[in-house]
Amino acid sequence: MTIIMLVRHGNNNFLGKRLAGRLPDVHLNEEGKQQAVDVAHHLTRYPIKAIFSSPLERAVETAQPFAQMSKLPVQIEPDLLELDFGDFQGCEIKYLEQQEMWNLYRSQPTRAFFPGAVEKIAEAQNRVANCISRIAAQYESDDRVVCFTHGDVVRLSTAHFLNMSLDDYVRFRTHPGSITEFRITPERIMVTHFNQIIEHTLSEGD
Repeated sequence: MTIIMLVRHGNNNFLGKRLAGRLPDVHLNEEGKQQAVDVAHHLTRYPIKAIFSSPLERAVETAQPFAQMSKLPVQIEPDLLELDFGDFQGCEIKYLEQQEMWNLYRSQPTRAFFPGAVEKIAEAQNRVANCISRIAAQYESDDRVVCFTHGDVVRLSTAHFLNMSLDDYVRFRTHPGSITEFRITPERIMVTHFNQIIEHTLSEGD
């Protein structure tokens, strides 16, 4: 079975303060850069066949340390892109918490539609699930592939592969720099790890 490891990008200065969404030029902060290095060191214990990444900078920057260690290229995959939050992108979290549509999204995402968005949440789930299945189909049994992506991509795909209601996907939480793992065969998909947090290991120079 093909093993897909989804890595949520590292920390950045938007997290907990503003909604980054698909905004360009959102870069890892110092903590996020360290998380990327920690993830890279963790991944070196596995025989990884390929690296894919969302096109957004914070995902690519999270992929780069492992790409350098493994000598594998980062393949940009547009379908690993974050959820389309429309006009809510860039807004402060405090402002969003006062918006009816945002609170509806946090409780019943199937009823929510972000103003200005061109993709519904159900469409986003289909996009990312199809993307992961398509990537898996390119590789042999027991091959490992790493995809660097976003929190909602991880949550949406996990809910899909567990046959959960779309409304339940918001009950998941993913941490920056965490790893979620799927094992995929033509017959079934298993979620073998979810939101695995990689601890920082002291190395020479720390």
